[in-house]
Amino acid sequence: MPLKDYLIKIDGAPPREKKPFKIESDGEYFFEFISLNDFDESDGLYYPSFAARLSVKNGAPSYIPDRLCAAEYKNAVELFAVPRAFRPFRRETTLCECRFSAQNRRYRAAVLCGAETVLSIDCIDASADEKNVCRESLPLGLKSAEVAAAALGKRQYLTVKGDLRGRAYLFIAEFSGGGLSVLFEEEADAIETETQTVSVTKKFADMLKRGRTEKYIFGGGAAELCGAEFFYGAADVKYKDELLPYLFLEALGAGDLSCAEKYLAADLRENLPEISEFFGNFYSVEGAKHSDFGIDTAALKYRGEKNITVKYYSFALENGIIKNFGES
Repeated sequence: MPLKDYLIKIDGAPPREKKPFKIESDGEYFFEFISLNDFDESDGLYYPSFAARLSVKNGAPSYIPDRLCAAEYKNAVELFAVPRAFRPFRRETTLCECRFSAQNRRYRAAVLCGAETVLSIDCIDASADEKNVCRESLPLGLKSAEVAAAALGKRQYLTVKGDLRGRAYLFIAEFSGGGLSVLFEEEADAIETETQTVSVTKKFADMLKRGRTEKYIFGGGAAELCGAEFFYGAADVKYKDELLPYLFLEALGAGDLSCAEKYLAADLRENLPEISEFFGNFYSVEGAKHSDFGIDTAALKYRGEKNITVKYYSFALENGIIKNFGES
């Protein structure tokens, strides 16, 4: 679920528009998060305002309410509002539908939108109390949906395409007559489908304006990745040497190892798989804010079950390459 914009009131003070909010001292805090857009026309969902209490001791929250997410930096804690979206109560309506035959019976597949969004399969030939075969949940906020059925050999497939908060969405499942087996579900910047292949393109918000296109093939079962290719919108931009650690980490985080290795000294390149494992599965690269470190240190964010862990790494540069690094 995307983060939404909120006005923040703290202990009854005038609201301020700032996201995330930084806490630098211990204490008891009462927050009011006032939604700037209760109803979002882009996904048809409500994001209501809410309130929460927080206790900070020794520079760290002692308890994080469900409606908040915390990122613990070296000298501060940043708080994010985690919205709970819901669809206003309304009767179920049909976004799209198609009809198909399988195992000598006729079926209707429909994407229904009500309190939730579902793909519903009904058997046209069955009695009234046996018509509904199965229902599969789809994401809230799905718009401009299309559903289609296709038979490949003895297998029957159903696909749902649509727009999900401005991004392309694709769902593929195999229908067995008694239910659905989900084979593929993805949202991305662009998705292209052919008879037995799917190409998924995702773009990264990094300095090289990197993108990655993955190609999947369906060979009688779940989707299998059969190829991936990176492309760059700013490959010719020359950055200062002091930004090399950030270029390296952005490449590493995207899984672009062939690009990441060019920023490393020769002896480090030999250990790139181990280096990638050392840094782990981070999702964001930042400067070393809320700390006393300089530009040679980067902050990496790691998603936890509930909150965000922040780790700092310092880099040693020599002649335009990374010679060494370590956790700070």
